[in-house]
Amino acid sequence: MMGELFTPLINNIHKTVVVEAAAGNNAAEPEVDFNCRFMEYLNKLEGFKTKGKNLHWAAPKKNVHEYLDSLISEIGEFQDGIAEDYMGINGQFQPNVLKGCESQALNAFDFINELSCATECFYNMIPECVCYAGIKSETETFIHTLNKYKYLFKLCD
Repeated sequence: MMGELFTPLINNIHKTVVVEAAAGNNAAEPEVDFNCRFMEYLNKLEGFKTKGKNLHWAAPKKNVHEYLDSLISEIGEFQDGIAEDYMGINGQFQPNVLKGCESQALNAFDFINELSCATECFYNMIPECVCYAGIKSETETFIHTLNKYKYLFKLCD
């Protein structure tokens, strides 16, 4: 499965974990589970960017329109940052791995709540291994950003 998603890095310490997991070593299963969960979350973020743009175009007020545009940029920067961090640990993604997942939100409030829930679930799955400290830190910062936007959307007309 990993061969389908990644181009492994040479001399990568996590290459051993993936190989052990493929061989059936139970100690590596949480790492493999996180690999799948990470890709699921990246795909959710891709879907959130698309849904955010749809909501941006359908916004009932100019301030909602502008905040959504800004939030979509934040999502893209966060997604790119954690993806590049992850590839530094586990190897490069194949060119067809990103496929956005649909969001059910129909307004900015539901959108930010759905995004926050998905992000908090992802955060709770990040392994404690020091190599994932950057992803954990970036996710904490993104949660802070989402909390700020929750407040800003409440101020909208």
